[in-house]
Amino acid sequence: MIIVSPICAVAGFIFKLYVDKFSKYKTIVKENTITDIEYKLKEFYFPIYTNLKNETIVSREFVNLKSNLVFEIEKFVLNGHVENQQIIKQHMMKVNPSQPLKELLMQYFDHITVYKLSHEMQKNQDFNIFFITKTLPYPKDLFNKVESEIDRLRLELDTLHNSIV
Repeated sequence: MIIVSPICAVAGFIFKLYVDKFSKYKTIVKENTITDIEYKLKEFYFPIYTNLKNETIVSREFVNLKSNLVFEIEKFVLNGHVENQQIIKQHMMKVNPSQPLKELLMQYFDHITVYKLSHEMQKNQDFNIFFITKTLPYPKDLFNKVESEIDRLRLELDTLHNSIV
């Protein structure tokens, strides 16, 4: 009986150390995951999403304008495209989106490159922008996929914030 008490005390102490270290590890993993998700949302998905949403609104609201204003609207849309292209270039590697979304983003990236060139050519009235954008079309599912990814990440973030450890 005299030997059993110290052995149980040592075993309890070792078990508590293990539980404390494991709890600390889980807390660190949770905090790192939250930081990673917040980065993805703040630096990648939200900026791309808002630019795509602006483009959708502008396209819908100003669809029937006179031709002399179309170039200015396209310039506005192009600025959002160029900003998205920079975001993709700077953050895609770290964000590492799913393969289907990555393919859409790269298709969009290529479309922007061609769109920029065609916009420059259109300034000189030597080229029709709609001709060149048919070769690398705009990925129509991109907006919905980005929105779905934002919703998924928000849900994951809420779950992490509401979890105990």
